[in-house]
Amino acid sequence: MSDRNRNDDSMNLSSFFSELTRTDQLWTNHPILQRNPDTWTNEQESFFIDSLYLDFVVNPITVSRRDNSFRILEGGHRVHTIKKFMSNMFQYNGLYLNEMTLSDQDRFNYRKIRYTVFTGLTDLEEEQFILRVNMGLPINSGEFVNMMPSIPLCELSRILGDRHSDSLLEFTKMAGTKNERGDTSMAMYMILTNFIEKRLVHTERISSVLKLREHAEKFRGVELDTRGLSEKVDNFIKCFDRLMPTNKSNTAHPFIKWPAYVVMTIQAIIMKYPSVRYSTIHEFMGIVHGSGNSETTRDWKSRVPNNNPSNKSACGERCEVFERWYTIDHIFRDVSGVD
Repeated sequence: MSDRNRNDDSMNLSSFFSELTRTDQLWTNHPILQRNPDTWTNEQESFFIDSLYLDFVVNPITVSRRDNSFRILEGGHRVHTIKKFMSNMFQYNGLYLNEMTLSDQDRFNYRKIRYTVFTGLTDLEEEQFILRVNMGLPINSGEFVNMMPSIPLCELSRILGDRHSDSLLEFTKMAGTKNERGDTSMAMYMILTNFIEKRLVHTERISSVLKLREHAEKFRGVELDTRGLSEKVDNFIKCFDRLMPTNKSNTAHPFIKWPAYVVMTIQAIIMKYPSVRYSTIHEFMGIVHGSGNSETTRDWKSRVPNNNPSNKSACGERCEVFERWYTIDHIFRDVSGVD
């Protein structure tokens, strides 16, 4: 255990706001562990401001002090909301703060906010603090991945998820539309796990944080081939970058974004046939998603169940459809060069 200290204190909201808006960014969200603060709704933000105004009990903000920087470990939404309201960025009871009466402004400004400051915490202790605080709250799997930088697989998932966030969000349905809660990290966790195991392990998002934690802990202390895995992921994502421009203008492709079941099937294909060209995958996707009625098209569509097309078994069966189509002629053509 590190040589850590704890100090519990409070200050009025006016002084707290001054600390938050210092030009040297004295108070900052933790660079890795803190959730996206914009996930609170307007109703949640207004309810919190109402709690402060009425002087109800509010949990303390918890921070880790590193030199002259205060990393927010717990309470990022509250800090973000205080800063927004006191910057006149949203209304409470139909009024911005600077539109309230002077007496009401004073009443709010001099309410106390409690905070706890830890000093001497290690990176691992900060991580464990966040995890323990949030075990009773509805964190999701993507947020969990971001909370575990001490596990190499989680940290690489976060890094590569950030690197390829634009492609994952624009070209696939693997990470939603806004990446508000670590969605690209979770998508990358699935992709990386499959590449590490050299087979389809995860084809669907792991919704249970407890199950995800059990799986992730197996990689704690495991040295990954970071360079090799990054290269595989870069090439895999490049496949969708190459496919989508034609996809958007080609009526043979019905998707604006590739569904998860297509993404996972293509990964299975690439793992089985590393030399396959992007143009070959594009040709195959044009056939199976086109308006034709070939045996290959029927074979593919019969393996896209309505209830759960991303299940591992169905992805494997669609890979076999590709294998039957991928004749000797295709293989010889692909190994002779690359796109």
